[in-house]
Amino acid sequence: MSYGTGIVDNVVEASLMEINVQLALDRCPDIVRPVIGFVESMWFQKFNIIPSGSSFEGTAINTSADIDLMLELPIGSVKLHTIGLPGFTLIKLTGPKRKLWQKLGCANRQGFLNATEMRELFANCVKVAVSLLQSNVVAEENGPAVTLKITTPEGRNVSVDLTLAIKVDWPDDAREWITRTRVWPDDDLLKEIVLQDGCHVVAKKPSSTCSFPKDGKAFCWRFSFSAAERRLFIWGSLEEGSQSCARQVLCKLKKLKHWLKPLKSYHFKTLWFYLRELKPQSLWNHDQCWERRKDLLSLLEGCLTRQLCPHFFIKTVNLFEEFDPVQCSDLINQVRWIRKLGEMKQILCKKKKFKGANVDELLLQWIHKRVQKKSKAKKTLWNKNRKVISRHGSSFVSQKTRPEKFELTTS
Repeated sequence: MSYGTGIVDNVVEASLMEINVQLALDRCPDIVRPVIGFVESMWFQKFNIIPSGSSFEGTAINTSADIDLMLELPIGSVKLHTIGLPGFTLIKLTGPKRKLWQKLGCANRQGFLNATEMRELFANCVKVAVSLLQSNVVAEENGPAVTLKITTPEGRNVSVDLTLAIKVDWPDDAREWITRTRVWPDDDLLKEIVLQDGCHVVAKKPSSTCSFPKDGKAFCWRFSFSAAERRLFIWGSLEEGSQSCARQVLCKLKKLKHWLKPLKSYHFKTLWFYLRELKPQSLWNHDQCWERRKDLLSLLEGCLTRQLCPHFFIKTVNLFEEFDPVQCSDLINQVRWIRKLGEMKQILCKKKKFKGANVDELLLQWIHKRVQKKSKAKKTLWNKNRKVISRHGSSFVSQKTRPEKFELTTS
């Protein structure tokens, strides 16, 4: 690629991104634009708006899916400080805007940015904007986001998540992702993600169970790869038919979320990314969707068995860390039954009394009741032995599920 061609490509992509932002805002109720504008006029200046989530990745399972907007704050130059807690970092302001945030009480004398104070300032600005605009809107704090629960004039309920974010360089925690052996994404897309999209941090504290000093948790920022994930979905190197199959596989699994609690959409998305890394483009044709769905369930079962689901970008972060053995055992049983759904569905569909019925829903209800009934005895045993397990089990689990030794496989 010549230098001139590279410039043209960047200009074209910037124009496409701007169009995507406008389309994203057009999908939002009218009140969202003035709310963002009011917050910008207070202390936060002009945001770079990054649409994220299933609504903009083509994997929403219903038309009323929540809208996620990441508001990137141009805060100036910053320096990351590793704290030995995978997935989290401290941010030190090194530019001229440091004094402003210190005056606002959002940075200490050393220039470290207080994530809790920044989130509260942002949330308060959003709430003031909502109250001044006197609209049918309720603003609620939801983790790092402020959720706008909006009732439109037509009576439609819409939720819009606004998340304050700061762009940072690609973190050392995620260096392994760059050099990982894979069939997807290709090198060009990889470079664009690392060099252009980069990484963001959002104001989310570590869990209450982590050993990090309590006073320091307010200054902890969590890494977010929403921009990278969005590029993987939208600019993925698969052909149109294969891309459609890949998204269909993820959507089908997300529909099972109700039956696989406490699993979240992000767990399915993470495993879907891993499957894309493992399976070449030739295996994502329309007639292979069912096989890829079974592969994804196989990955899920393997992760539940080990009580370990490595974060896609930072493998040392375990997304199943908060799950207990009983939850994992129940989920494993449900996943095993769901993998047999195809065969069971064929049998039931041949019977007259099931004609016209939602066989998938009936089977899922039956599976759920069967697994829950068997899990009662396990929960009783788990509660009785919880103290013993907590006393002796931590070293065993840490040795057994060490992320760097765990390889995902569909076998």
